[in-house]
Amino acid sequence: MQPTGAPAVVLAGNDGRLTGEAWLVNDASEPVKVETAAIAADVPAVPGREPQAVGVENWVPPVIRPGQPERVALTASVDPLTPPGSYHGVIDFVGVEHQAILEITKLVSLSVDPSELTIDGDPGSQQAEHIVVTNGGNVPLAVSQLGPADLVPDQPRPSIAQRLGLFPVDEPQECDERSDRKRGDDEEPAPSVVARAVDPVIVAPGEARRLELVFTIHGSVRAGLRYRASAALYDDDITVVVTPHQEVPAARAQRGRTRRAPARTPRQHSSERPASQQRGN
Repeated sequence: MQPTGAPAVVLAGNDGRLTGEAWLVNDASEPVKVETAAIAADVPAVPGREPQAVGVENWVPPVIRPGQPERVALTASVDPLTPPGSYHGVIDFVGVEHQAILEITKLVSLSVDPSELTIDGDPGSQQAEHIVVTNGGNVPLAVSQLGPADLVPDQPRPSIAQRLGLFPVDEPQECDERSDRKRGDDEEPAPSVVARAVDPVIVAPGEARRLELVFTIHGSVRAGLRYRASAALYDDDITVVVTPHQEVPAARAQRGRTRRAPARTPRQHSSERPASQQRGN
């Protein structure tokens, strides 16, 4: 059995899984069962991790008929954090070698925790929050800013009775604030939120970093409404909920009024009563 005259086998993919196919031909007079396949390649070790050899997954031994070229599917496994690039190697089919190229493609995979943050503040005010970003891809990722993302008025959540089906759920109503934001012929931009890292970081593959972000609200928001924005950070999204500060009226000074008891008419002495009311002797 020998490989056909085809070019080198190309196995491509990312996230630790590469797929491809090879063509084999059996030059013997009897069918040959290819019991094993092994791959050796110059794939570099990932810094900070134990070296991982290239493996063959889900190998089903094919039977190659005499004189007939057969296509053989291959799945190779590598460390998911292996940097993208082209790596040369050899595939061994029970003693028969075939040249191979492992094409590892770029994988961007960043997760953010928590996935939702609540900011309470007014336009121009700043609030610090912490998030944890984890790089599950195979390239370093710089994190320095989140947004800007437009803020949209949020719909009120159904009550418990509505969620239990005891009362109908109100149809969502469009909250149009454009008329409130118009200034003459110009329209004020929609409110937005942006966050900047206090210390920007570069997150290496497989690394998790804690990050402090300072959120700032831009534009006008209405007290008593809740706003929501979805900000993208590479392939993940983080939801920012903004609840503007409500105006609290100043405490009214209580007027110092002293309540006086109503004046009482003093009892008149019998001698002071009118003659008509005095008893006769």
